[in-house]
Amino acid sequence: GINRNCDERSVIKAYRDSALRWHPDKWASASEEQKTLAESTFKEVSIAYNTLKDSSKRRQYDLTLVF
Repeated sequence: GINRNCDERSVIKAYRDSALRWHPDKWASASEEQKTLAESTFKEVSIAYNTLKDSSKRRQYDLTLVF
């Protein structure tokens, strides 16, 4: 949910916001379906962050988006 041309600080802020929102511990009292959704979303957020924080991985990702 960030702009393609954002800086590293924006990536970190977006990651922290999303990680706090979707952290599985926050969904402990939710239904099993909601817990599963939170876990999978948290994993996706972590993968996205690891890709975007590494400049070479981010460049490779950006190249795959070029039509």
